[in-house]
Amino acid sequence: MPPCHGGGRGFESRPVRKKLSEMRAFLLYGDERPLCRRLFNLNKKALNFSSMSDYKSSLLYLKIKGVAPMSGTNIDKLFAAATLKNLSKGESLLNQGEICNRVYFIEHGYLRAFHTKDGLEINTNFVFENNFTTSLKSLKQTVPSDISIKAGSAATIYEFEKNKLLDLYNESPEIESFGRNLLEQLLMEQEEHSNIFKIHSPAERYQYLLHHKPEIIQRISLTQIASYLGIARETLSRIRKLK
Repeated sequence: MPPCHGGGRGFESRPVRKKLSEMRAFLLYGDERPLCRRLFNLNKKALNFSSMSDYKSSLLYLKIKGVAPMSGTNIDKLFAAATLKNLSKGESLLNQGEICNRVYFIEHGYLRAFHTKDGLEINTNFVFENNFTTSLKSLKQTVPSDISIKAGSAATIYEFEKNKLLDLYNESPEIESFGRNLLEQLLMEQEEHSNIFKIHSPAERYQYLLHHKPEIIQRISLTQIASYLGIARETLSRIRKLK
């Protein structure tokens, strides 16, 4: 989650003062997360990151540094190749059957990936802040995607076009190493998800979420979680009672 920073000139306008008053009330209950999220929403339109000093506070900057060693010049190039987007809940990034030619990084909010079969949406992933996602097979092989990707909430993302990334890979060994490491991470996450369904029972899958992906339990509705686990909501309710 992006750090909470005060705004610049004009930050204390009447609507903002009202918001700040509401935010302070949250602190009385000892939960600072709503404060950070509201402050972020007030400032997200100003996230242009036109200079290194601007984007150093972004989650993407920290993520890039964590994936592979990277010089400031090459980080500049990656940010220059990215498009910052604010999404409304339900806004579509990729539809099933389309060719995927983009990689997404979630700066705020989350994205939902799902497969549609016989008119029913089957969730395949929830991707939260500080993570990349894409339709990997479609991106690599230029084939129709078997999933759709939508904003599961209001979200702020960075969008990277495949062709721009490939140009940067050819230009810089550092950026190429970043791309290779990122691909490995995405493949490992995909394999992990696949193994959960091959090896574990529905009850074990739920326990896995509790211990390894608690954010899904905390932020996603039971109906959506049941779809993700491949079970009926009633079955999920029974599993939860057995905890």
